[in-house]
Amino acid sequence: LGPLAAALRALGWPPRGEDAAARRSALLTSLDAYGCGLVVRADLEWLDGWRAPEWLHSEPDAEAWRQLRDLLLRTYRHPLRAWRMLLDRDSSNQISWLEFKDACRKLSFSGNVGGAWRTLDCDLSGTISMREYDPPSAELLESFKSWAETLFGSVSLCYKALDQDGSGLVTLAEFKRACSKYRWHGDVRLLFDCLDPDGKRTDAHTGKRSIALEDLAFLDSWQIDPAREEELAGRALGREAA
Repeated sequence: LGPLAAALRALGWPPRGEDAAARRSALLTSLDAYGCGLVVRADLEWLDGWRAPEWLHSEPDAEAWRQLRDLLLRTYRHPLRAWRMLLDRDSSNQISWLEFKDACRKLSFSGNVGGAWRTLDCDLSGTISMREYDPPSAELLESFKSWAETLFGSVSLCYKALDQDGSGLVTLAEFKRACSKYRWHGDVRLLFDCLDPDGKRTDAHTGKRSIALEDLAFLDSWQIDPAREEELAGRALGREAA
């Protein structure tokens, strides 16, 4: 691997920078699939048939993201509703390039899709999280999740406290009363609207719009940065003590 590293360095790849040596080392380690300390022709030939995704060779384009965001807001009115209804259909708290590209196709977005993606995927991880997409929406959901887990153990157990009449459905009025009683101070109406973004679920007895456990349960599997989770839990405990 030494001679290959020297050849790459002589050819100027990667361009000089603080991480040049680390990037070169990462490439060589990846090409040396069997860890035998050498690279043969077959280790390189597969690259001829590889087609890199569009975002990987795109530059960040803030204007393209602004145009796409405006289109999302015109269609769905709020970033969180767009995330729930269009982008993150599997409620995984992240979207892939294919999901992003498919959403742009459904919106008939004709701008720079790869550039819009790169504006959000700053770390080139290949996925976009809710926090990268819209920090205020991430704050809302993370705050509710942390509050529910701190006070009740999980979001699913929290739902039992929200469902005060035991009907299996929670109306906006019930949701507001429970959040006020147990001191969650987030935007209750916005969260309610975005948990059931299409607004089709109604209580059979009252005819009022409602949410069910399945509309909330996805939050139990969400992963939050540990430091962020500790901060949110501290806030929830502080409100409970007050």
